Amino acid sequence: MHRDRLFIEIRSTNVKYLMPQYIRIILILCSATFTQLSYSAEQTTNAKEKPPLKIVAVNNNIPFSFTLPTGKQTGLYVELWKLWSEVNNYPVDIQIISFDQSIDAVKDQQAVHIGLFINDERNKWADFSIPFHSVKTSVIFNQNFSPNTKLADLKDITVAVQKGSFQDAFLRQNYPDIKRQTYNSSQVVVNKLLTNEVQGIVGEVPYLNSQISRMGLTGVFLSNEELTSNTVHMAVPKGRQDLLELINTGINKIPVDAIIQLEKKWLPNQTPYFSDKVSFKYLNTFEQQWLSSNSKLSLGIEKHWPPFEFLNSNNELSGIIGDYSKHVSEVLGLQLTIASQYSWSESLNLLKEGKIDMMAGVARTPERESQMLFSEPYITMPTVIVNRKNSFFASSLDSLNGRTLALIEGYVYNDLIKRDFPEINIVSVASIEEGLERVNTGEVDAYMGAIAAINQLIERKRLTNLIIAAFTPYSIETSMGFRNGLEPLVDIVNKVILTMSEKEKQKIANTWLSVHVNQGWSLVTILTWSIPILIILTGIILLVTYSNRRMKAEISERIKAEHKLIEATELAKHANQAKSDFLANMSHEIRTPMNAVIGVCNLLIDGGLSKKQRKKINIILSSSDSLLLLINDILDLSKIEAGKLTLEQRDYKLQTVLQQINAQITLLMNNRNVEFRIQVDEDVPTYLNGDRLRLGQILLNLCNNAIKFTNKGHIELRIKKVHQNRSTYRIRIEIKDTGIGMSKSQQEKLFETYTQADASITRRYGGTGLGLTITKHLVNLMNGKIWVESEVDKGSTFFVEIDQKHASKILPDELTHGDKTSDSFGSYPELADKKVLIVDDNKVNLMVTRKLLCKFNMKVVTVENGQQAVDIVLVQDFDIVLMDLQMPIMDGYTATTEIRKQTKNEHLPIIALSANVMQSDIDRCYQVGINSHLPKPLNIEQICETMSRYIGK
Repeated sequence: MHRDRLFIEIRSTNVKYLMPQYIRIILILCSATFTQLSYSAEQTTNAKEKPPLKIVAVNNNIPFSFTLPTGKQTGLYVELWKLWSEVNNYPVDIQIISFDQSIDAVKDQQAVHIGLFINDERNKWADFSIPFHSVKTSVIFNQNFSPNTKLADLKDITVAVQKGSFQDAFLRQNYPDIKRQTYNSSQVVVNKLLTNEVQGIVGEVPYLNSQISRMGLTGVFLSNEELTSNTVHMAVPKGRQDLLELINTGINKIPVDAIIQLEKKWLPNQTPYFSDKVSFKYLNTFEQQWLSSNSKLSLGIEKHWPPFEFLNSNNELSGIIGDYSKHVSEVLGLQLTIASQYSWSESLNLLKEGKIDMMAGVARTPERESQMLFSEPYITMPTVIVNRKNSFFASSLDSLNGRTLALIEGYVYNDLIKRDFPEINIVSVASIEEGLERVNTGEVDAYMGAIAAINQLIERKRLTNLIIAAFTPYSIETSMGFRNGLEPLVDIVNKVILTMSEKEKQKIANTWLSVHVNQGWSLVTILTWSIPILIILTGIILLVTYSNRRMKAEISERIKAEHKLIEATELAKHANQAKSDFLANMSHEIRTPMNAVIGVCNLLIDGGLSKKQRKKINIILSSSDSLLLLINDILDLSKIEAGKLTLEQRDYKLQTVLQQINAQITLLMNNRNVEFRIQVDEDVPTYLNGDRLRLGQILLNLCNNAIKFTNKGHIELRIKKVHQNRSTYRIRIEIKDTGIGMSKSQQEKLFETYTQADASITRRYGGTGLGLTITKHLVNLMNGKIWVESEVDKGSTFFVEIDQKHASKILPDELTHGDKTSDSFGSYPELADKKVLIVDDNKVNLMVTRKLLCKFNMKVVTVENGQQAVDIVLVQDFDIVLMDLQMPIMDGYTATTEIRKQTKNEHLPIIALSANVMQSDIDRCYQVGINSHLPKPLNIEQICETMSRYIGK
């Protein structure tokens, strides 16, 4: 049997039932082939060898495309096309620029636009992809108008619209009596609406809502008229059909479910564009569209082949193969018309001729592969030889040379026997029943077929004169067959079959196989009878008895082992869940008081302290940072063990990372007589692409380790370039110290989890042994390796080699700005006089956060649980809410859900300030409508930057 298939043994029949492994599921789901949408050889080369597809997006087009203060590009359309790149293994270079620049880039044949509406003017200079999203256009009025005002009923008013936009042309064409005033700045035009310089603004609903929300003007304007709804398309330079085909094919490959998840993330209150197109979540858009046009199909069957495939008394398709066909048709919504007027061999010929669409059960052969298509096999059928008790003993197929063997006409067995045993005389029969009857009457010497079907018919017909003499070397794998031209359906059906649950498969097997075999016709017994040396009847009986007892003992042991395995699996699941729960609770319980400690220390520092007092406060803050580092290490290790730690990929400046490391190491030195120096070879690139934060974590862990064991001398951090190719650099990091060094035995267990070089190390120098373990895993994620060279009393050198991608071609000052850090708080004048609601059940945290925000002249209101928050936002207006998650009476998730139900608070910015920092907690935040998540202990500058982003300047 193939090693890549998992078989479950049905004990009562000794039939092994085919179960594909989960690996095959992943491979099939990720590599569906669309033959009618083929690429050229250049288009199917490895992504590393392809030039990136240049895509332009509009800046500040929230929530579709914008740039965060960190320099990260994000938004619904940005993430969608990053997903496009990942699914299609094709690199993209997304540039976020002004609206006018993005249009000019398409007109000048320089780039593809990330998403536009279609109109006559744009059709002159662009071709458009298939739709991937839909956006509504509406008009908002100032409060001088009634709620039922319609734009078509107004004259002599001025409406603002973005210059060069679809809405600009739409107004000109459909509302010629309305005066238009174009704008480039959303903030300026909103201010004009407030002062009645313009009476309305026309634009895309999500964009308008985000701008008004950022300015804290939710509820100020009237927005109740939808003017139009348009689909969004990629805009390709006119005449570039190669690009258009590449993009359309790529969109079709993205699973619909993945697109919907992105839409829900960015537009939680809007119905996803593809929501009405989902019937089976693993299908992509092309497959969904193909199914909607090809759902009516004809099906050829075998009418007389129980328990695999047959028509029951109600003329309905039944059996194992029948149930698989029903499952596929129900999941995909297929309307299958059964061609029951034909025999199986007639149906097979009609399928080859293209006159029948598919067959439920067909064995794959090289000859058939040239005439039809096949799904992945979903059942395997061992075959046996049957002959009469009182005739010769058919111990193998070789024993049938010169004799007659009955085979069903058209079955794959015919070709196999003709090829491998040409001296056997084949007699064609129409069904298994006919074959067994002719053996029973002596017309033929033997019959060959599937053991399950033979056993069932011998029992039902009471053919006591027949015996199963031997197994053949053939186990036939059965697939679904399709006529040529239905290539997309093959991939679709494969996805359905390979994603069936174990429970569904076992139900089908147990329904048709578990009750149809006589006691005593076990595999061991049959094999025992087939041994020629067993001549004496008494010996046969004794051996059969012994074999049965042995088989029962083995089955009993197997059942016990299976139960133990199930119990162990469940225990492991519970243990993993318990560990995750413990880590989450531990993190929460430690972070909450740490938030108070750090917050109060910051307040004390700002209150004016003596030099001696400030030194003591700094010791507390340093200890808090060490404790927080330990918590983060443990959570990182948990993510690593669960396979959930991922790396960010964005451009960064290496010098910025090294400056940050130098600043932190200088603090950690604590006036030791140790020199720390950094050396970067000249050929190391200034700009790289990767996860700069995780790179910094690697450098800090290794340097911190060197500091811990070095009391005099120096520590040197050196970075070299090993080699490079078209897309990546191989970077080597060397951290050399003059510390205590290590023996060979200590080096061997250095990177093990929770392990120091030896026990005395922990007692003398401290540490948990987590830092190097996490570093090793991070290095592995970067396709790298780590090793150490050391000698006792002579120091150690740690070596790390990692891959970093080439940085994008952007201006150095842009990158520097994206990596810019600050050692002091900004002024944030935009926060002054803004009204903020803080929700937290910890009174100390409430006091600390309130006092810190009052420093920025904010109007602060505090409540102690979610229910109080829901009650107060009903009667008071706030610019922003800072929400704890874990609280009594009502938690932050529920409170946010209730607040979002209130019309006036649909777009109220809500930021989670929480000690719940597991990824599941963060994901849940976005699901309930929380805009952002910030971890405790709180970083006041991070809070202010986040609030500033949502409140607006």
